Amino acid sequence: MTEESSPAAHSRPPDPLFCYCRRASVTAAAAVLAAAVWVQAAAAQTTNDTQLWLSANTQGSIRGPYRVSLELHGRWRDDMRHFERTVARLQGGRTVTKHLTAWFGFEENWPFEGRIPEERRLWQQVIVIQPAGIWALSHRARLEERYVDGVDRMVPRLRYSLRATRPLHAKSAWAAVLATEFFFQLRDVVRGSQPYPAGLDRDRVQAGVSRRLTHAVSVEPSYLLQFINSPTPLPNRREHILQLQIAHRF
Repeated sequence: MTEESSPAAHSRPPDPLFCYCRRASVTAAAAVLAAAVWVQAAAAQTTNDTQLWLSANTQGSIRGPYRVSLELHGRWRDDMRHFERTVARLQGGRTVTKHLTAWFGFEENWPFEGRIPEERRLWQQVIVIQPAGIWALSHRARLEERYVDGVDRMVPRLRYSLRATRPLHAKSAWAAVLATEFFFQLRDVVRGSQPYPAGLDRDRVQAGVSRRLTHAVSVEPSYLLQFINSPTPLPNRREHILQLQIAHRF
């Protein structure tokens, strides 16, 4: 994700301000990851589950700066014994600058045998790519409008994710991946007779690797630890998720 520089640039000493900002970016990323782990470790009265998430997505440019993305997900729960849902996402976006893209998306969730309520979502998001030495940081801010069956009104939710990647060595097809994401519900709602107050909804911490198979296709196995902050009197949930994602770029 970093820009190549000329030989003359390599001969000059690095800009102290650039070095400071690069160190500060990596330090901030580490702090956000540590905060997510702390939130999960501090949770009490929590149930645990092991899940499997499989996904495939394709993304690319369709005309000039305009982009499109399509995703399909399948998820299993209850120690991977039962299929929970199918998720389809369609997004359209525009490249604003070299490191900034803006997106609009739609999502449909189809639950299996009523294990979760059916849900549709609209969202708007921006993604900022930030070079940080050998690391590349990706910041994503997303505002969702969720329409959940059985909930008294639309549920707005704000999500912020930070993803850090680095190749294992120069020109390697393998890369290390670290990520975290925080979800904040912005409105009090009621589902059935159970109130769901505004506030921290959940957070995720992810660690894995990415393997580039071709110039257009990569595969990413990872482990995701998700903490769901349930309202009283429901117990909180801690989910240990094995993920496998296949990504295509055109």
